[in-house]
Amino acid sequence: MSRNRFREKIGYLRFDLKRTRSQRLQSDNFALANEVWQRLNDICFLCYTPGENLTADEQLFPPKARCIFTQYMANEPDKFGIKFWVLVDNDTK
Repeated sequence: MSRNRFREKIGYLRFDLKRTRSQRLQSDNFALANEVWQRLNDICFLCYTPGENLTADEQLFPPKARCIFTQYMANEPDKFGIKFWVLVDNDTK
């Protein structure tokens, strides 16, 4: 897909209501994508049942754009990024 075509398509993509955006951003930094994130989490919980062998870990993903909720972790190769807690099932990987 060309860059111009991508920019055209992304111009029609909206995840929130513009009239309530400033109000929600005052209390939630993730407000622009929070509703979509919650729906994705709900669907994931419905589609997956974990086994008995689980491992919890934290991962730091470097952002591709400027983000106000990046964190610093000195022991990671990429020092700044978005921190995710990951739960891994040993049976299904």
